[in-house]
Amino acid sequence: MEDFWYEFVEVTQTISDGLLFGSTYALIGVGFTLIFGAMGKLNMAYAAAALGGAYAGLAGFVLIKAPLVLVFGISAVAAAVLGYAIYFACFRFIPINNHLAALMASVGGLFFIDEVVVHVTRGSPLTFPSMFGDVFFESVHMESVVIWFLSLLSD
Repeated sequence: MEDFWYEFVEVTQTISDGLLFGSTYALIGVGFTLIFGAMGKLNMAYAAAALGGAYAGLAGFVLIKAPLVLVFGISAVAAAVLGYAIYFACFRFIPINNHLAALMASVGGLFFIDEVVVHVTRGSPLTFPSMFGDVFFESVHMESVVIWFLSLLSD
């Protein structure tokens, strides 16, 4: 019976990972569609602006021990400022009918932001520390969570 629960948790984890990765790819596609529809130009640097915002939120959390709501605010404001800087540097002065120049300028903005992040972090990935303390799952408690989840699905 122990092997069954272990396999069930593994399959459930794999399915949830697939849904999360698929949702991420869908979100990226929707982002490209919205930006292209609104601007009429393909902005390759919008993900770099989000990356910069995430690292700004990380800096706010680690350096000033900001609460969770403020971390989200810092991330959103930093991403918005980077997005406006990308718009101003890559799109504002390029003619509307020159799509290739705007695309290449946004690729340059993408490389610039990525290189700034690489140099600031010294090329090593950083992770968010735990905001909610240490959370551990034990197998006994996980079985009750799985049973509770299955009872929700059966209703």
